[in-house]
Amino acid sequence: MKMTDIHEAIGDDLGLSNHGMELDDPDKDMKKGFKKEPISGQLMKVLDSRSNPKPITFITTDDGRQHKIGPNMASALLSLLRGQIGDMKPQARERLTDKLQTSQGLEMAMSAKTGKELINIASDLIGMADTDRSREKSIY
Repeated sequence: MKMTDIHEAIGDDLGLSNHGMELDDPDKDMKKGFKKEPISGQLMKVLDSRSNPKPITFITTDDGRQHKIGPNMASALLSLLRGQIGDMKPQARERLTDKLQTSQGLEMAMSAKTGKELINIASDLIGMADTDRSREKSIY
């Protein structure tokens, strides 16, 4: 007889075999996922395939609509989501990702002509407050 057999026998005798199983759910209290592939993954595929004979030029939002996107816009959006441009804190970038998963938010962001305009549109999309901006780090 193994120790697991003894443990199971004792647990069943006391009626505790299912006790605490509700705590084993790893997705409990987690934010609901996206319906389609996350926008950042799709943007990376656009960038990775640009040298292929048939590059990926469309990304799909959660509502099922496909949007044509070029590598320059994909690079700019991905840089914004990664925090390489702009001064958004991670929580603000997460809200931006949620907005870009919708057709309306993605179309607004893709209407930008310059990087500065893209940052302003992204800030407007998420209603960015001063608390969402990362502060400059001191060099001292």
